Parts: sequence; C-alpha cells; structure tokens
Amino acid sequence: MGYILATPLKPPTPSFYKLGDGTILGALISINHVLPNSSGSGIERSNHTTSIYTFVPSMNRTSERIQQQNQPTIVDQDIKCTPLVEKFNDYSVGTDIVVSVKTVVGQVMKTDAHNQVGEPIYRVNVQPVFKMVNRKTDAVRKDE
Repeated sequence: MGYILATPLKPPTPSFYKLGDGTILGALISINHVLPNSSGSGIERSNHTTSIYTFVPSMNRTSERIQQQNQPTIVDQDIKCTPLVEKFNDYSVGTDIVVSVKTVVGQVMKTDAHNQVGEPIYRVNVQPVFKMVNRKTDAVRKDE
C-alpha cells in the first residue's frame, strides 16, 4: 500500500497559548503516517491527529449543572490568545526523510456550554505547519 508510519524522533511538544480569560490551551498535531510521492523524494499525503485541551482556572469554572444544548451558542467570537510555546515536532518517515509539524492556533471561540466539571467549552481552529527535510539530499547540498 505504500504507507510509512511516522515515528517521533523525541516526545512531541504541544503548542501552548494563554487565553484572555487566563485559560491555558494546549494543541498538538501528531503525524500518524505518510504516503510518499511516486518519485520517493517527497510526501504526497499525510494522516494526522489533532488533540486540544485546556487548563481552566478555578475562577472560570462553574459549579452549576448546566444542561447541554444541542447546538452551543458562541458567546465570544475571537478570544485573544498569546503563544507561549510553538515548536516543530520531528517525525522520521523512512530512512532519509524527516517531516516536521508545528501546531498553530488561528482562532478561539468561547461557547455558552460547559463540560461535566464546569469548564467552559471552546471551539478552536488550528492549522498544521509542515516542513520536510530529505537528509540524504540535504547532506549533498551542504557538501557542495
């Protein structure tokens, strides 16, 4: 089938952001596998998983039991978020190719919904930023 499993070169580091309400948001895009292009020199497709989680200050949690609505309403369309950590995570996808991915948060929206422990639920738009290095080709270029 041609798929190559992506192996992290070291444990991946999430991106972290501080939201305007004091919440810390963590976001991580992990590469699962890639499909090399027909020439074998690059990547045609990748499959990845996105994980998003929050660390909510106690003052922002509610002790009330809030009934979940079918469709939560957005109460803040564009919450300010300040990057704390944004790092590339490197994955080996074959003998010579390293694919790096960095998780970047584009927009955070707060809803009127809360989870079971009273933490607000956010909608988060994230984007992966990819870069690829062919170690064999790069070694040749550096020697020239």
